[in-house]
Amino acid sequence: MEENEQHQRIQTATEARKRRKLIIDQKRQTTLPSNSTGHRNTTLQKKQGRPSEAPQETHTTSEESGESKYLTLSNPTERCNHCDAIMWKEERNNSRYPNRPPTFSLCCMEGRINLEALKHAPEYLRDLLNYSGGKRSKTFRDNIRAYNSMFASTSIGADIDYEINKSKGPYVFRISGQNCHQIGSLMPQSNKPHKFLQLYMYDDQCSEVHSRMNSLTKDKPESKLDPDIVAGILRMLDKENCLAQVFRMARDRIKIDKEQNYQLHLLSDRPQRHRQYNAPTASEIAALIVGDFGQGTDGRDIIVQHKEKGLQNISERHPSFMSLQYPSFSHTGKMAIMKRYHTNRIPD
Repeated sequence: MEENEQHQRIQTATEARKRRKLIIDQKRQTTLPSNSTGHRNTTLQKKQGRPSEAPQETHTTSEESGESKYLTLSNPTERCNHCDAIMWKEERNNSRYPNRPPTFSLCCMEGRINLEALKHAPEYLRDLLNYSGGKRSKTFRDNIRAYNSMFASTSIGADIDYEINKSKGPYVFRISGQNCHQIGSLMPQSNKPHKFLQLYMYDDQCSEVHSRMNSLTKDKPESKLDPDIVAGILRMLDKENCLAQVFRMARDRIKIDKEQNYQLHLLSDRPQRHRQYNAPTASEIAALIVGDFGQGTDGRDIIVQHKEKGLQNISERHPSFMSLQYPSFSHTGKMAIMKRYHTNRIPD
């Protein structure tokens, strides 16, 4: 009798241990992914020098639900004290000192680089981009690529495959070889129409507007481009864009002496001045050279010949490249790319 009772107690204790082990295993399977994720996040924060109390919105799901884990950050709310760039708090340099005001170097290296403020668009361009500007504004926005293309001074230099779109299917833009941009001469060859920067050589505005529209619409007579918008953009660029003013200057000089040979040099380096926010002038970005300039250039400037055969490639790193290719967005013609920035000395 006693042996049976003892055997029953042992069996009951064994079953109880099995039940406890099963419960513990189930708890481990439920909590292990969350705990390991938290441990990894804490370790990552320590390696990156970020405090564990940094404000982060996290969402972690269990493996049983089949959902993936992800980390989300709130909206950027911090502002650089030097350049007013909007940053995330997690991007600060002094993350080890959460009680200090945040400092940032991703934008301006803590004030060591003076970044020029963006210029406000002219009133005419703002009206065209305004969603409440009526029919004219909508026409411009719907055809904004065409309006920009007709004022661009450079062309694409890739070998475009036009055969691929002759069959059924969605439109495909396919090129062979390396993509590049090219610029031509100031004046066209004999019996050739004006195109790209050569369109700035016209004296008559009506002829220029017609030629610019015809360069895009000669194969599409049903195009909805507005000549009044083209004329308005033309007047805006003549007033605001220093590159357009350079081309007009070259036109006037060539008209005085048509037999002389000219070279227009679009300079790669802009003179440094104490005032960082001054608008560029024509003399700062270009030089009109009379005669053969020879080997005097260092090869970094864009040299536009008076008359020549063929096109020349231009570097996308040239300061004037963006203004030549996208005049609608770089309405001032300012240098969009600077190869070298002068840093300021910050006192300790």
